[in-house]
Amino acid sequence: MNPVDRLPNTEDAPIFVTGMPRSGTTFIQHLLSQHPRIQIHGQEPADCAWADWLNLLLDGVGFAASSNEQLGYDSQHYAAPNDGHEVAERFLPFMKWYLTGGQHSPRWGAKSLTQCRIASEAIQHVWPAARWIVCIRDPFRCLESLRNTFDREQEVESEEAIEWWTSAVRFAHEDSGAMPVLFDRLRTPAQRRQQTAEIFAFIDESVTPEVSDFVEEWPTVHKVVSEDERSYRISQDDREQMLGLDTEFRSWVERLGYLDQEATLV
Repeated sequence: MNPVDRLPNTEDAPIFVTGMPRSGTTFIQHLLSQHPRIQIHGQEPADCAWADWLNLLLDGVGFAASSNEQLGYDSQHYAAPNDGHEVAERFLPFMKWYLTGGQHSPRWGAKSLTQCRIASEAIQHVWPAARWIVCIRDPFRCLESLRNTFDREQEVESEEAIEWWTSAVRFAHEDSGAMPVLFDRLRTPAQRRQQTAEIFAFIDESVTPEVSDFVEEWPTVHKVVSEDERSYRISQDDREQMLGLDTEFRSWVERLGYLDQEATLV
């Protein structure tokens, strides 16, 4: 039996903000956190993939239980509990405590880029009411911005960026607990107010005056490199090459209306 099949339901459901880097995740984190009842905490430190930990623990339960049963030794050959239910019950409170920095609020969550999607099935068995707000932006602008900020050495290959963006978009549109937010479509105050109302309705909260003020101000959040330091620009040839690497990527780019847009340095 899958070790997550018997996990309990709980009302303590998190809100995850996810998406490819440079797609608006930090802004949405701050937008949600303006609400007096909500605190969305930052992403996990580098090389601290809590979603991977949870998956490994649950995989270990299933492997150890079946292997020990086949071997039939008096003393267990593989070390792990036999109950995935209890493993998750013990691990997830620690995860919440770790992600929130030990702080508490009525509604909580974390910005986790795409990491939390790795364990979405297990998370949703434990927190069936979990909500995932997936930020989506023109993939060429995302990569351009990434290479002008956190990836100035261009260590992120085009293939990796394509997989990252495509998996986030697919998850946003196919998972019932996820909501896509097309961040670069929020150009006018009316669009911003409408999208904000939809986000808060999705998480079953009302827009408060604090949230409305934040939306009206629309502050710049997490601008880590000034405009005059940004020099990398994706060429039309680069775009065409990326579009030819993955048919699913090209399909989503076309479906979301990014196919004919020229890349703009941001």
